[in-house]
Amino acid sequence: MPSPVSAIHTALQALTAGLLLSSPLVYAADSVVRIFGVGQGYTVPPGERFKVHYQVIPDAGGDHYFYIDEALVLVRNANLIDRTASGTFNLTYPAGLAKDRLLELRICIGATPVAPCDQVSIRAGHVLTPEQAIEISPSGVAGHLPPLTSVDIGYTILKPTASDQLFYIDDELRERRTATSPQSGFKTIRYSGGLKDGEERLLRFCVDEGTASSACGFAMVTGGQPPDGVDVPEPFSAADLAAHYQPVTGCSPVCGYYSNIYYGDPDVSWVPERGDGQPDGLRMDLYYSHPDGRLNPEAPPATLIIYGHSAGSNKESLLSRNQSLLSHLLDIADSGAGVVVASIDFRHPLKQLEDDLTPTSVDDFSHAIQFARHQAAALNINPDDIFLVGTSLGGGVAVHAAVRDIANPSDPSEVRRTSSSVRGVVTRDAQTSFSPHWFRSHFLETAVAARYQTDLLDDEQRLIYGHAPAGVNSDSPLMELLYTSHYIDHKVTLPEYLGRTVDLVHLPNYGLVMEAQYQLYGLDDRIRVMERYAGNFGRDAARFIAQHRLGRY
Repeated sequence: MPSPVSAIHTALQALTAGLLLSSPLVYAADSVVRIFGVGQGYTVPPGERFKVHYQVIPDAGGDHYFYIDEALVLVRNANLIDRTASGTFNLTYPAGLAKDRLLELRICIGATPVAPCDQVSIRAGHVLTPEQAIEISPSGVAGHLPPLTSVDIGYTILKPTASDQLFYIDDELRERRTATSPQSGFKTIRYSGGLKDGEERLLRFCVDEGTASSACGFAMVTGGQPPDGVDVPEPFSAADLAAHYQPVTGCSPVCGYYSNIYYGDPDVSWVPERGDGQPDGLRMDLYYSHPDGRLNPEAPPATLIIYGHSAGSNKESLLSRNQSLLSHLLDIADSGAGVVVASIDFRHPLKQLEDDLTPTSVDDFSHAIQFARHQAAALNINPDDIFLVGTSLGGGVAVHAAVRDIANPSDPSEVRRTSSSVRGVVTRDAQTSFSPHWFRSHFLETAVAARYQTDLLDDEQRLIYGHAPAGVNSDSPLMELLYTSHYIDHKVTLPEYLGRTVDLVHLPNYGLVMEAQYQLYGLDDRIRVMERYAGNFGRDAARFIAQHRLGRY
């Protein structure tokens, strides 16, 4: 007899193999059903009732059908449903679930085989998240503030606390706020008087000092204009594309594409002779959904999808082992405007390092977005309809790029003055923080922490390698984070570490931290985090983009 855990995993594999809609009509212009996050990453406390919130867009009426474990359990009559302007609804699961119980929930509008549906798995159990966290919101442009100008600095407190809030500047206590009731969520504090031109200060905001849940957030701020951007690309025009066109033998999955378009300084290179036989550089390959793979300047502006490969791979992987992913993404064009897929090479924030162990660049992905938005007319894309897709390393850097706009309005380069914002991001196994200290302190037992990433700087202040939760704000994009392994509910032990029974790089709890940060800004409807994902990532990434893109019919 299979164990309950293996039975749950088998059920989850069966569920995610057909996650959401598997029919070709996933791209149709019918209503879209979305079940918002339940509990923490669709994990709920055992034995407790829980609410399920869902949305139907557009809400064209129709009965609501509810299935649990494939059995129809409820039908809501269309005439008796209280409609809302936002198309949002909710229901309560009253009995709660036994520990490790897996519930498969599907909600459909109508009962036909092609009815729009959404399906998720909800598991009863516990998950490990930080006991407490403070994140200081990005300020100014790249941390640079107008000289001698008072500014409001935003910050978030993850969990309610009645402790004093302590505000330090360069380790000197400047203000203490005494709470009269438990506080959490987004707050602001006034930095009066501002900074002199060139003056640099380290901000540290803390709560629960002297307790096990003590937490601090950090930010470096500087008075004056930010430095000019780096790795600026050379001038580019649509006429330059012709020389980059490469035919594809057999037209699988495209008949041709544009190879090696520089989105950054062409003199930058790193790993030698890989993929296309050239050193990796700040380049992208462009795949157009037009039958011959060429840009059609007469077509409506297309949706752009920027793909980030996994570690050890390269942009050319879309024509080899990830060909199915490319095919699914190009098929999105069936739902409306055309699609352009940009596959990019970029530097690893933890491997391409300077002599002092700081990353050579953490902005390559953002620079690719800036290039595409700036050249939107030449590339015939909609600059407001850009999505990021990534797996493993590519997913991590995509998430980091998605939550921080690096545009510098005063930069001499028009490209670096361009926004790097995107509409959405969907990833598999994304690492949402590259800070060794942060990960050690929240997810590893002491014996494991002493062994983890000792070849990197500690980065206690989360200011060196990248920490996406600190970038979340009220304008953060749509996000779907899928993880192939399961949440942990305790800190990783030494036997688990030595036996490699827990994948530290792709830990799904990374996603839960992002989900919690989104919730602090009231953005519950913009993020989904799922564990034990075993579906077809290409199809599900395409489904996510097709449902949310502006170019949808």
